[in-house]
Amino acid sequence: MDENENNNNNEKQYHTEKQGCLKYVGLFLAVLIGTFLAVYVVVDITISRFMDPFGMMGNMSRMENEAFKDFDKNAEVPMMPPPQSRHHLLPPGIMKPPTVDFVKLPDAYKFIINLNDFGKNPKNIGINVENKTITINGENKKSSKHSDSFSTFSESFTLDDDAEFSKMSKKTVHNKYIITVPIEDED
Repeated sequence: MDENENNNNNEKQYHTEKQGCLKYVGLFLAVLIGTFLAVYVVVDITISRFMDPFGMMGNMSRMENEAFKDFDKNAEVPMMPPPQSRHHLLPPGIMKPPTVDFVKLPDAYKFIINLNDFGKNPKNIGINVENKTITINGENKKSSKHSDSFSTFSESFTLDDDAEFSKMSKKTVHNKYIITVPIEDED
């Protein structure tokens, strides 16, 4: 009987050790699977953010709005909020056109041009006036170690008869080139 009891005790001890090992193996596998899933979720979210062109455009739109907030604080004339951006309608891979915002105030027409699109140099912008039409032209040259690029831009606006082009003024404020065309008083 002693031998049977001894064998039974050895078998119980063997099964207990085996169960203990299986617990550790199971725990290890659970931690491994949990870690894999956590890494997978983080990588998936990160890649989807980088690959989503509309997400990047939303960030650009927020940065543009932030730039306008600073501009509005220091403006001599209260400005209207920036127009709703239209560049989110462009297909992926196409850059947005240069920014020229048009605002009609009670006493003047204002054209606000983002100088970042023109190499931050107001000399890269040309203004032509014919009849009641103002045409804004711009060019930008970029040279790098591996490539050169040249881009041009032109946009025309037809104003009402009350625009006084002879009193037109231009100034630069916070990387914005502002063209002001006063409105004639109706006295």
